[in-house]
Amino acid sequence: MDFSVDCVKPKKYCWRDLELLTNSFSKENFIGKINFGKVYRGKTLQGQEVTVKIWFYPDVERIAKHYANYGLTRLESECIFLTHPDVVNHPNLVKLIGYCCEVEDHHVGVVYDLRSKDTLINITDKDDLTWKQRMQVASAIARVLEHLHCQNPPYLLHFVHPALIMLDQDFNPVTKRKTTHVSNEDHINITKMDFSVDCVKPKKYCWRDLELLTNSFSKENFIGKINFGKVYRGKTLQGQEVTVKIWFYPDVKRIAKHYANYGLTRLESECIFLTHPDVVNHPNLVKLIGYCCEVEDHHVGVVYDLRSKDTLINITDKDDLTWKQRMQVASAIARVLEHLHCQNPPYLLHFVHPALIMLDQDFNPVLFDFFMLTGGALGEKQHLLNQDVMLISDIPYLDDSFFKTGDWGPRSDQFSFAIVLLELICKHAFGGEKWKYDDQLPELWAWKIYKYSGFQPVDCPLVHESLKREPGFHAFDGVAITKLIFRCVVYNKIRPTMSQIVQFMEGLHLFTGGFGGIVEGLLDEWDTEESSSVKKKRGCFHFPCLVRKKK
Repeated sequence: MDFSVDCVKPKKYCWRDLELLTNSFSKENFIGKINFGKVYRGKTLQGQEVTVKIWFYPDVERIAKHYANYGLTRLESECIFLTHPDVVNHPNLVKLIGYCCEVEDHHVGVVYDLRSKDTLINITDKDDLTWKQRMQVASAIARVLEHLHCQNPPYLLHFVHPALIMLDQDFNPVTKRKTTHVSNEDHINITKMDFSVDCVKPKKYCWRDLELLTNSFSKENFIGKINFGKVYRGKTLQGQEVTVKIWFYPDVKRIAKHYANYGLTRLESECIFLTHPDVVNHPNLVKLIGYCCEVEDHHVGVVYDLRSKDTLINITDKDDLTWKQRMQVASAIARVLEHLHCQNPPYLLHFVHPALIMLDQDFNPVLFDFFMLTGGALGEKQHLLNQDVMLISDIPYLDDSFFKTGDWGPRSDQFSFAIVLLELICKHAFGGEKWKYDDQLPELWAWKIYKYSGFQPVDCPLVHESLKREPGFHAFDGVAITKLIFRCVVYNKIRPTMSQIVQFMEGLHLFTGGFGGIVEGLLDEWDTEESSSVKKKRGCFHFPCLVRKKK
């Protein structure tokens, strides 16, 4: 189990522990049945009264075919749900102490901090409950359902059953039923992968499979590095070209203390994200074929359906890309960001980096790493963001809002997109091994060049000279893109939306043969904003109008 939420981690039990808690699942401790399982009272050696729930393997072959992993699936869902900050402290939701997961022996169960009296169904028709207590029970059930429905997105039980509601010794109702998130189908745990979304299920690989795909992770197949990992080209025995990404265990003790499960966490998030219906078919998001998860050996990786040419950061400053291809790449990146921002709730990358964007053999950009992704099916993970940002050495792509407030603004992606766009037009990579801490930040570097042009960018000083000589280049595009870049790195609130950026990019002269619509409107709006000073504080540009020559 890998728990990513900020809570006390459940204890891991062996099956013998559960037997000791329940006196070998004695008849005296038996409370009731659940689907493919039973519930028992228990007591620890310290005298704490607990409740133990176990699932068993279906003994009917016809049923076992479809429900072989039922217990694992339920265990996984409960552990994710019951450790989530939204529900962990609610008085009418059971408290999880620990779990048991011995897959080979089909031993699966959970231990709750619950002094069980009996299930509601066993007490309803008896005289144990007074009228007042019955109304208190009903009110408490209504409150916990209200609490679940008020989350964003809401949880739905779908099946409120008295056999799944336990009364404690004080007759307080406690539900132990699994919930589902309306827009976040069953979350998955990476060590026992179970995909519940409507998509092709990823294949499970062993580490030897990844070695065969990449010729033992050969130097010739190496593409680049990611946090605690590497990316390689690969080929199947059938000749299909793939991309393999692996994470390795941190070899520095100080770092390993905090990031021991980094690869597992990333793998889990990617599998949830890349198999979700909202994103699974987008042409600029990588397609997941399968995964490898051998926890004991720290072997964690994924296999993508991607014919990799190279990462964008390795190609940016070369002559491989024409001006038109560079604008097509930028437009495609903007479109995929717009798609993610338009989901409900929206996804945010927080860190758009050219080393995490792969170009395929046709120079189409494909996002293949999402280590700071939040929102959508993944939920908000602010505490993980603040932890992961410590891994970032490429400061140029980080939104200045984070450095000012410690929080991530809703338009952080626009900032780093603008830096990538700047790299594309000036043929200069600001990140990776080429950037050092004493280097000037890219937006300040760009401002310095722009300032020396006399605030008249008609000569497009940010555009590399070799690109200006290409047939597809138009000076008006250079002016427009210059304005767009500066607009995206200024104070967060006045940055354009990704939808506006997409319309802006697609409205360039290169693609339309003229100007108008959103480009003309936005440029005119920005031209009218007056400012006479330049604050050389990162991300707070108040720049004189980038005046366009009128016909």
